[in-house]
Amino acid sequence: MHFLFIIISLIALLICNRANALTNYNDPSSQQHQNQHQLERRRSDHSGQFSGRGTWFEPGEGACGGAQANQGSMIVALNQEQYGNMNAVSRYCGRRIKISYAGKTVHAMIQDACPGCPFGALDMSPAVFNKLAAASVGVIQVTWQFTDGDDGGDSDKHVAAKHVVAKKEKAQHRTAKEALEAKACRLL
Repeated sequence: MHFLFIIISLIALLICNRANALTNYNDPSSQQHQNQHQLERRRSDHSGQFSGRGTWFEPGEGACGGAQANQGSMIVALNQEQYGNMNAVSRYCGRRIKISYAGKTVHAMIQDACPGCPFGALDMSPAVFNKLAAASVGVIQVTWQFTDGDDGGDSDKHVAAKHVVAKKEKAQHRTAKEALEAKACRLL
């Protein structure tokens, strides 16, 4: 009986630690969140421009949720280090970026995450990649920066609006789940 109590206590402790980690990561005032932001500023140049590997992928439903994407969607998957917690909607979901390569520029929206991509890297939909290079090239070195609403005429505003609604719904669900886990931890 004592052994069972210890096992249940350990499981509850693991759940509480996970709940606290999620709450701290998603809280803009938390130290973890602020450290991530400072790291990003140091790893970009002073203009806020990032550089990294550019590849392409077949889009579907992205990590950010929202409307189902296809090859013609002007979207990208952000590398894991910048995206953040892969089990949550990133604060970068829905943000607009400008990507440059070999004198060409294209605008896109962050709609997904790329777990295997290094810092600064973007995995692009075929529509985005093909505006910069032929798909047969496969991998290019890109520079990019956030544009915060400057869509350069490449956006589908209807898809963006659906994305915002879905992102809010997913965030509300996540927040309610975290609150329940935190309450369960306080009861222990």
